[in-house]
Amino acid sequence: MRFATRWPKALGTPSRVTYACEHESRNIDRQGTESLRRWVRNQHRSIKDWRRRSSGQKPASTRMDGF
Repeated sequence: MRFATRWPKALGTPSRVTYACEHESRNIDRQGTESLRRWVRNQHRSIKDWRRRSSGQKPASTRMDGF
């Protein structure tokens, strides 16, 4: 029981901690999805450009990228 009594001092109540995490992740989801989409679009564009640039090389070199 000693461990149980130590909990509130370290973290506040466990329920409050989990709530804070959930609230934080929800905010990130709301704001992040749009920017993430934009980021993904940019990534794809840069990959296409990079492929176009390195099209003269062997296909093995593009495989290193993981795509």
